[in-house]
Amino acid sequence: MTSKRYIITAEIADREPDGLHPEDGSQLYRMLPSRKTWSVDPSMTISEIMNKVDRTSNVYRVTITEDSSEEKPW
Repeated sequence: MTSKRYIITAEIADREPDGLHPEDGSQLYRMLPSRKTWSVDPSMTISEIMNKVDRTSNVYRVTITEDSSEEKPW
């Protein structure tokens, strides 16, 4: 039996200090890209999905795709 779910992927841009600028001494940062993924039921509204995503810091992109699989992932 096929179950339909949505896969939510949030791309995150964290940063960490990476030294000082040689000319003016200001702090430089290194970007640390990462991703977080959720599997949600299609009955969830976009508002409920975005509330879930909003609990994650520094999100710059969200992708929602439909997943059809033969086995339930939960």
